Amino acid sequence: MNELKVKESDILSGVIPEYELQRQMKILLCAACVNHGVLCILLGVFSLMYPALYQLASVIFYSILAVIAHPMYFAVLYVLTVVEVCAHALLMTALVGGGCAFSLYVFLVIPVGVYISYTQYSDRTKIWLVVAGSVAVLAAFFFALYMESRRESAVVGAVCVPLLICNVCAVWIFLINMTVLFIKQVQTGYLHWETVTRSLIKEANTDPLTGLLNRRGMQVILSQRYAYWRKNRIPFSLVMGDIDNFKSVNDTYGHDFGDRTLVHISSLIASMLRSSDVACRWGGEEFLILIVGDPSNTRIIAERIRQGIEISPVCAGSTELYVTMTFGVASSESGADLDGIIRMADQNLYFGKEQGKNCVI
Repeated sequence: MNELKVKESDILSGVIPEYELQRQMKILLCAACVNHGVLCILLGVFSLMYPALYQLASVIFYSILAVIAHPMYFAVLYVLTVVEVCAHALLMTALVGGGCAFSLYVFLVIPVGVYISYTQYSDRTKIWLVVAGSVAVLAAFFFALYMESRRESAVVGAVCVPLLICNVCAVWIFLINMTVLFIKQVQTGYLHWETVTRSLIKEANTDPLTGLLNRRGMQVILSQRYAYWRKNRIPFSLVMGDIDNFKSVNDTYGHDFGDRTLVHISSLIASMLRSSDVACRWGGEEFLILIVGDPSNTRIIAERIRQGIEISPVCAGSTELYVTMTFGVASSESGADLDGIIRMADQNLYFGKEQGKNCVI
């Protein structure tokens, strides 16, 4: 999956990142420049100078809009586009006459208006702009048809046919391109929101200090694993661990050193687990480890973790401190429900504390 940069403004906008919307707006405006440029050349070839000059002015107009295109200015861009498209339909019908399909361009404004739904304007503004724009272009279309019915074409058939072909093809290409852009926009919006959702879920379920899962995230995984065990009878075990004499570490060396101790132990635990196992910071100096598979291996893994912590000192400047942990183990094979398994692991942990700490029970 491609990574997208997530910004607060993207989340507020609702569907699609701002930079992607701006890119698509520029594509449409540049396409309008190309279309009017082609019409300018075609009309110039047939010595229709005033219509050609108008097309040249349209090229300049859309070039300026492409330069300043930004979602925050979409309302202004949309209104200006509606005005130009309506003026284009009416003036070209008046200058060139009917039969060349210049009035078809007005229908392109309606799908363009869909893009406003991906901006941060209020719903009332969005509805007003789309409705007003649609009414304006439809009025321009029918008025252009009325003008065509009241006068003869100002150009002969030899000129009208290529203009008709050019305009129909241009409108068709625009509609195809907007459809493709819209499909890409939906795909990009889905990818964007999937990235945002994953980021938020990860943040909500991760302990910010140690980088391990927090209690909330672990409870989700435990519920899934317990349901999977009920269905497929693949056993799992829980290992509850607690740092021995952690309060004295904080009191003697300070809370910063205590935090460094938590990070150090979290890193050691994560490095000694298999890919199928999961560890979390259950709370304070307590850790809970989920180990999947044969329960007979659980004590071996827990003992390896205990020994690794015992021989690996926490270092901060000139301070070097060896800490230990006590672990309590419980298995799904006990027949207890999920809460019962957690309680059993916790009870075994405290039994280990009573037995002298730094052990696996």
